[in-house]
Amino acid sequence: MTGATVFDNPTNGVNEDGLPPHSVEALVLGGTDADVAAALFETLGAGKGTVGGVTEIVTDSQGMAHYIAFSRPTSIDMLVEIDLIVDSQTYPANGDDLVADAVAAFILALPVGNDVFLAKLHKPVDTVAGIINILDIRIGSVAPAVAPVATDYLITARQLATMTASTNVSVVSTPGSA
Repeated sequence: MTGATVFDNPTNGVNEDGLPPHSVEALVLGGTDADVAAALFETLGAGKGTVGGVTEIVTDSQGMAHYIAFSRPTSIDMLVEIDLIVDSQTYPANGDDLVADAVAAFILALPVGNDVFLAKLHKPVDTVAGIINILDIRIGSVAPAVAPVATDYLITARQLATMTASTNVSVVSTPGSA
């Protein structure tokens, strides 16, 4: 497992997250379904129910089968458009690709539930030499289809910003002077 968030409802009623009474929902990134279920089974207290979109059967030491449920985050495949002014003398020939790769790596490193902020995308863009100015950064998504706009992209607690390829980053670099 590379990350997990646990939503807990210790109350006698359904809570604001929609969890039934005395239950947990583990939102898990990474690991096989069987390994995740086994780890949850080992850590759950008696009487705690599990909920989620994935269910595995775990057999205890007495041979009893237990249904353990958990969830996986919903992936939001991001689109990013970047307009740059670059110094043609110092901006690498593959500079657009380097910018796209840096932005993709940044987004892929975000944890579950983290928003994609425009201001934070400046840092990976600035790792490439020869950039004079970042004119505009726009963020959208492939699915659900959201056209890139110059605003932060908000991710819910059960979502993960992903990027299937750095080809989802469009870079337009225009030569200019400092």
